[in-house]
Parts: sequence; C-alpha cells; structure tokens
Amino acid sequence: MRYALAFLAAFALLAGVAAFLRVRGGAPAAENTPHVSEPEPPHSEPNDGKTGHEHADDKPESEPATPVPEGVTDLKNGRDPVTGAAISDAAAFTETWKGFLVHFADAASRDRYRQDPIRYSAKLDLAMEGPDDVKQVDPSTFRMSVLPDECPFCGQELDPEGDVYILHRGFKIYFGCWMGCPTEFLKNPGEYYEDYGLAEHDGKLMLKSEIED
Repeated sequence: MRYALAFLAAFALLAGVAAFLRVRGGAPAAENTPHVSEPEPPHSEPNDGKTGHEHADDKPESEPATPVPEGVTDLKNGRDPVTGAAISDAAAFTETWKGFLVHFADAASRDRYRQDPIRYSAKLDLAMEGPDDVKQVDPSTFRMSVLPDECPFCGQELDPEGDVYILHRGFKIYFGCWMGCPTEFLKNPGEYYEDYGLAEHDGKLMLKSEIED
C-alpha cells in the first residue's frame, strides 16, 4: 500500500510538471519572432527579342550615305535650290548635273530642277562659262554688268533686283525670263558681250568702261 501511494504521488508530480511546461512553452514561437519577408523575384522585361543592354526604343544606326561617284563634286547644299527649304536627309533626293551632286528637300523639287537646271545654277554658287563648262565659285566676287534696255533674247525688261541671272566669268548676266534666254546666251556668249557693256581684254572679261579708262 505504501508503494502504491508513492507511485501515485510521483505520477501526480510528473503530470503537474508536464502541465506547467505546456503553459510556459505552449505559445507559438512565431508571435515573438520578427517577420522576415521573402525577397521578391528580380523584375524582368518582356522578351522583345533583344538581348544585353538594348531597348525597344533604341534607334537603329543610320545607313551609310551613298558614296559620291568618282569625278563628281558634292555641293553639300543644305537648302533646296528650288524652294529654299532646309534639307533634312541629304541622301534622300539628289541629282547629278555637269559633274556636281545637288541635294533636294523632296522629289517634287528635284523634278522641277531637272526641267531647267541652269535656272538654279547661281543659287548653287555655280558659274557657267559655256553650255557644259560649269564651275563652283564664290558669288560674292561677281559684279553687275551693264543692263541692256531690254533682254537681247526675249525683249522683256530686266530686273536688277530679281533672280533671273546666271554667273558668268566674274559677272551677273541678267535676262528677261527663263524661257530659253540663258541657253541662247551660252551658245555664243561673246556675241552678246557688247549688249551687256562687256569686252575681252588680256584674256579677261571686263567692263568696256574700265578698259577705255
């Protein structure tokens, strides 16, 4: 009997200790543990077929300009000789005339130029010695000739403030219109020098008034 009571007392003691330990340690450890958020996966761009550091809005490299043909001088004009508009793409619209590469703002201007290139020669700083003798010059060195009372070719009045002229051997030669007048002049310029108060002197074209003086 004594041993039975001792066993029951020991069992009760163990049960009490177990209950005490459940009360002390039964709270979830997570309540006292700091919250640590899991790292988010790295952000990835949609696959647009590009790799490395390329982006969808990157502009492709421009294509190299078409090389100028051998024997042709690129005028590199930044303004359209027909309209005066700025040229945004120098390689888009071009025309080669008398050994010079001319640039245009659009196809319409290029087509107008093709109809009468002589009309725009002075605007491109090109002087015409003859029908096929064209030179790049500094137009600021060209002077006014004497103006006839009327155009020797069409009979119209000449406008010294206008742009109906060509550059020729150091002088601005004016005409009444573009309807063939410069073309006729260039066929035989010497035949019309007197009309413009010009004359040959020591291989140069000069004003007759300067020679006589």
